[in-house]
Amino acid sequence: MKPFKPMLPLCLFWLPAALWAAPYNPAMWNLTVPVKNAEGFAATIDTPSLPGYSSEYFSANDERIQFWAPVTGATTDSSGFPRSELREAYKDGRLRNWNYRDAVNTLEARVSVEQIPSSGRIAIGQIHVFQRSTPLLIVYYNKGDIEARVRPVFGKTPNEPVLLVSKVPLGKRFSYKAVLDRKGKLTVSASYGDKSSSLNLPIDSSWASQSLYFKAGSYVQDNSGASSEGGRVSFYSLKASHL
Repeated sequence: MKPFKPMLPLCLFWLPAALWAAPYNPAMWNLTVPVKNAEGFAATIDTPSLPGYSSEYFSANDERIQFWAPVTGATTDSSGFPRSELREAYKDGRLRNWNYRDAVNTLEARVSVEQIPSSGRIAIGQIHVFQRSTPLLIVYYNKGDIEARVRPVFGKTPNEPVLLVSKVPLGKRFSYKAVLDRKGKLTVSASYGDKSSSLNLPIDSSWASQSLYFKAGSYVQDNSGASSEGGRVSFYSLKASHL
């Protein structure tokens, strides 16, 4: 999907880059928003344009990043569900993809979900694969449960979602972390209050030839209802690393 600066039917404003602070590094991501671009699909705010960008679908300050994806929003050409979601990129706007054998690859976040669609499910983190619609990992908030769904073998059916933490109320902060090491060991963990658990499993070597990347935000698993229905998610910390 080509990056486009969308013709947004809403008021945008731009902030000095110096006002961006701790929750995330905008030089490491681009952003998909649920507004149609010239091709009729969800638009992309490229990395150079992201610092200072704000709209009803995305905003950031020194405390949090907030995502809003209505169920009526535009979708990408490979999905039927709307999203307001960050995707790994380089500072100059090039897409960042990686091979898991080259580093220990980590995505970690502190999150709260303020609103869910009628389906109850929002994808809040992913390990995706370049030019495919078959992600390796999706982390869900599902009606208060934090779940991880893993596809151990590339191109095959994913496992059933695994419950990590249950009964997280709307508006309460929780954390998740995904680590994929050089040997293909995947560890996904979540915590809320005094509750925590993790999932550990090896992925198949069929993933070794694939280009992967992290995503995070509000990717609603619903596409019907009023424009006021959707997923609203706040990130108080979002970090991706490859060490």
